Amino acid sequence: SCIAWYLDKIGHDVISCVLENAPELIQLKATHKNDYLTYPQSIEVTSDLEHAVEHAEVIVISISSQYLRSYMEDIAKNNLEGKTIIG
Repeated sequence: SCIAWYLDKIGHDVISCVLENAPELIQLKATHKNDYLTYPQSIEVTSDLEHAVEHAEVIVISISSQYLRSYMEDIAKNNLEGKTIIG
């Protein structure tokens, strides 16, 4: 969440894609806040990975290592042509 906040702060359009079953998703979607910071309204919060990938030029992945493999498999199901992935 800090990476999304910072990228927005320096002028990037940001979609923060949170795992659908993550407890943070409900809180972020409802309040744009978590335990550490408040997202500006300019950050879109979603669990729709297809939407997030479709609208991304650069995909920045910041996820716990135990979820990384399956998350990358889900990302790979989308059209990644011309996209940069940073992890």
